[in-house]
Amino acid sequence: MDWSHKAEKVFGKQRSENAFVKLHGYNATDFGDLYGNVLIEDPDDQEEMGIEVVLIGQINLPDSDFNAYSQVYVKNEPDWSETIVLPGVSWDKVFDNGLYFQSALALNYVIADYRGLGMSGWENGYNGLYFTLTASKDFDIFDNKFSVMWNQEQYFFREDIYTDITGEQRSFGFNGWLVLDWHVTENFGLALSYRYSNNNMGVKGYSDGVFYSLKYKF
Repeated sequence: MDWSHKAEKVFGKQRSENAFVKLHGYNATDFGDLYGNVLIEDPDDQEEMGIEVVLIGQINLPDSDFNAYSQVYVKNEPDWSETIVLPGVSWDKVFDNGLYFQSALALNYVIADYRGLGMSGWENGYNGLYFTLTASKDFDIFDNKFSVMWNQEQYFFREDIYTDITGEQRSFGFNGWLVLDWHVTENFGLALSYRYSNNNMGVKGYSDGVFYSLKYKF
């Protein structure tokens, strides 16, 4: 991870030039889809190491492209932790040209512990609305296999006390990432990711970073 100066100014060593390990898992059936990932940040630094877990489930609704949707996001850092639960509805489809598109609208519930930041007054519960868009596509260039994925998450009507604690200062915020994968072999690949946020991810205004990674598919 190579975060911008603005992110490093807010978070210090937690968002600077950081190593990371990420595990992905995915299963799709006629009943629905289940996706999850575990991200370990700073695995080489016990004092700064953070863990992020995302679990997303969709249950297909009959005779439509709509789904019952739920996401659980857990973030644990040395001095704070946050769990976001997002129940709602989604729509997804694979088009004839291979383009995959998904959107989801959900309620936003937050369970958090900010005492390590010296913050008090936060009450767990409802924290506005959530809306996400995802698109992905596979393609070939000179017999090399690539894929590109874009995702953006929007948060609306968040509580003032939440944005005061996180420092984001606005009821609306978003974050996203654009990922280019080069599938060098069936199991091995390289990835370049651009990560960005605006009044989100603990930073007021726009912030970004570039991630470089090696991937192995089991």
